[in-house]
Amino acid sequence: NILAETSTFGTLGQIIAKGLGCAIVPRLCRQLMRSKGCVCIGFSQPDFAKRVGVIMSKRSNLSVPAEAFCKHLLENNKTTTTSF
Repeated sequence: NILAETSTFGTLGQIIAKGLGCAIVPRLCRQLMRSKGCVCIGFSQPDFAKRVGVIMSKRSNLSVPAEAFCKHLLENNKTTTTSF
């Protein structure tokens, strides 16, 4: 179930920092996401058309569905490092 949607990375970073989930974002917004307290994990999977990664709050636990989503992404894709 979708709890929130946004079209701006700033708002998305705030939602993630509050522990409301995780997201796949372009690499160019990693500095913004880190400034909001999010962790950025890069993927090197060649099937992506753009470099993307998952962001999540450092301070809050994810919901059960968000945790399952992130776990699935991390287990089924090659990660480049613990941050991107």
